[in-house]
Amino acid sequence: MSAIVAIDEILLDVAPGETRAALVADGRLVELEIERDASPSLVGNVYLARVAKLAPAMDAAFIDLGAGGSGFLPRADALGALDAEGKPLRAEAGRAEVGRDAAIGRLLSEGEAVLVQVEKDAVGTKSPRLTARVALPFHRLVFSPCRPGLALSRRIASGAERARLEAALAGRLEEGEGAVLRTAAEGASAETLSDELAAARAAWQALIERARNARAPALVHRTPDLVERALRDHAGPGLRRVVVNDRAARDRAKEFVARIARGTGAGIEVELQRGREPIFARHDTEAQIAEALEPRVRLPSGGSLVFGALEALTAIDVDSARQSGTGRLADTALAVNLEAAAEVARQLRLRNVAGLIVIDFVHMEDARARARVADAMRAALAGDPVAVQLGGFTTLGLYEMTRKRVREPLADILLGPCDACQGAARLKSDATMAYEILRALRRAADASPGRALTVTLASSVAAFFEGEAKGALDALTASLGRAPALRIEAGRARDRYDIVVG
Repeated sequence: MSAIVAIDEILLDVAPGETRAALVADGRLVELEIERDASPSLVGNVYLARVAKLAPAMDAAFIDLGAGGSGFLPRADALGALDAEGKPLRAEAGRAEVGRDAAIGRLLSEGEAVLVQVEKDAVGTKSPRLTARVALPFHRLVFSPCRPGLALSRRIASGAERARLEAALAGRLEEGEGAVLRTAAEGASAETLSDELAAARAAWQALIERARNARAPALVHRTPDLVERALRDHAGPGLRRVVVNDRAARDRAKEFVARIARGTGAGIEVELQRGREPIFARHDTEAQIAEALEPRVRLPSGGSLVFGALEALTAIDVDSARQSGTGRLADTALAVNLEAAAEVARQLRLRNVAGLIVIDFVHMEDARARARVADAMRAALAGDPVAVQLGGFTTLGLYEMTRKRVREPLADILLGPCDACQGAARLKSDATMAYEILRALRRAADASPGRALTVTLASSVAAFFEGEAKGALDALTASLGRAPALRIEAGRARDRYDIVVG
């Protein structure tokens, strides 16, 4: 099994209340992003916020975002904080006494207005994590208006190409500006890069204009929705096709692809999914999502990976299924471990696993075999956009690594505790079931136009339709011209429902 390769296909499933983006490489699901209208991601949003409280003991500040709630700003991310004009809050910010080692009280004051950007969404009881280092991501570059310097993605391997890109952009940055050239910049002309830089500069000026006219706290820049973000961040040189199940989203995707491909000769086909079969079902994506929610993943050789999540770490056991094969046991162990290394890398990205990760590979006595597996892990993880740190094999034969926490684990997004067994198992959550039912109702309505729809479901899912998913249900009702009837059945498991067309 090969390592994770470039994304060659993006599937966009647009449904009432929820959009899902599946990133596919060589026909296999690599990553799944989910955005729900009632709880959109705030990552990338920029606020003219207000410092609510300094917390010297935590070396941080709590920031009032207004309608977006509150956020947490560590001291390290408060350095160089900007006001509504895009100017440093402290005129003396460059001096040593208020530099990198300055206490939070030297950088911010309670009640002060400050520009901040959401770096991580809230997880559980933790507030969104913020940074004062505002950066605006575009397809080929990330623009840092107040952090000078030019950097390039480490995935641009060619020294000649790196030198060409540096020469193409370095002279075009104004004083104080900075940029990071993304992997998608590889092969782009100097004119294309200059045009994107100009667009980024214009977006920053528009942001500052909104901040000048705003009263803190206020949202001054909203990150694009998932359809555009998926294309912006993942339309690399290997992308050949985007498949969408919604006509309006297809048109937006075509416009975006045309814009980023202008002048590069890139050919990305944007296709509208036709027929009544669900887009994810047709491409075997639903089955791969279901597999990513299970603790055991089968390997083609007959072995398997077994995932166990604890509070502080994720443990992965590689099971060879007691294969004997026709060769030596050492050869069999190496073959299974090499196969497992590639699948572990894929599953970590797909499941959004983060933090400390310990892998118990099939035991290998030979140091050269362990080195080959370590090399395979390094190669397989090279395509992961999230930062990883590889510790290698310990003296006890376990492989250690860490992966940066960027988003919630996929299981936490889609699953919830089982009420019937007091949380001993996990089932699809009320939210997951509600949006699944909305997709099913849309398909049933398309198959039987004008006919009444009745769905029998669990009481907790019905309650969810009266709360967070009410807007999505109302939108579906408006588009159908009739309201589906919800029939609650006592004792029904929340992951079971029936739709009757009357």
